[in-house]
Amino acid sequence: MPRVGHVVTRNRGTDCGSIAHADSAAELPLALVALGGEVVTSRRTVPAAEFFATHFTTTLEPDELVIATNWPRLTPGWGGALEEFAVRHGDFALASAACVLHVEEGHITDARLAVGSVTDRPELVDVSPLVGHSVDVEAARSVATTVAASIDPPPNLHGSPKYRRRLVEVLVERVVARAWAAAS
Repeated sequence: MPRVGHVVTRNRGTDCGSIAHADSAAELPLALVALGGEVVTSRRTVPAAEFFATHFTTTLEPDELVIATNWPRLTPGWGGALEEFAVRHGDFALASAACVLHVEEGHITDARLAVGSVTDRPELVDVSPLVGHSVDVEAARSVATTVAASIDPPPNLHGSPKYRRRLVEVLVERVVARAWAAAS
């Protein structure tokens, strides 16, 4: 939560408000997607990965409201990390990444990785090559390079697509290594 917005925004906003706003650069939607959480509406429960449609757009129907979010709890063996790069603390990120993984007997049995700010919504990316293996610097770097090559971020005032891809590469390497350390 310390990464979410500026203090005044964070203290006046709500978790559900941030989720319903659907900003691809926001931390809570990214974390909810990476964790495999759910959005509870006034009529149904939607997996977070299916809730965000595009920039500031969700799959909410006109007569629905977001009333709650379900955040999975990380049990022993699970580790997670979220990293972002913003021009100033509290500003929207130029790039962000979140990873959760489960480790048993020194090997990853399950992994989820999501990127934000560089796509039109928080988006899960394929990290299946990690499953069945341990993580070292080389493995984290390999996944990061693959993820960065798979995205096409739009330019913005603070960075070109090439620069933002490089940010993703650095952030993914960090979150994979941190999630591994937290789970091990």
